[in-house]
Amino acid sequence: MVAQNERIFCDMQHKLLWFETEEQGVTIRCAVTKTALAILEDDALAGPDAMVTTYQRNRARIHSLALSKYHDHRLERNGTAVVTASDVAPTMPH
Repeated sequence: MVAQNERIFCDMQHKLLWFETEEQGVTIRCAVTKTALAILEDDALAGPDAMVTTYQRNRARIHSLALSKYHDHRLERNGTAVVTASDVAPTMPH
């Protein structure tokens, strides 16, 4: 469930859903790619509303992945933790 005061923004030009999370009073700017959302639920391909719904249903996992990237300093140049397809795709056995 999305927190009532949570702000999310669909950026269709860049195929991202932007959100913020907080840890120990620090606000962390994050995003998840449309492709990552589609891996979680193929319904996400239906457009912005579907992306938001998929995000809401998978919020805990997405936030956990974003925080992991933040802690590992795997951030974009602008300091954003972006959850990508490779972060959510099931790993293939060797």
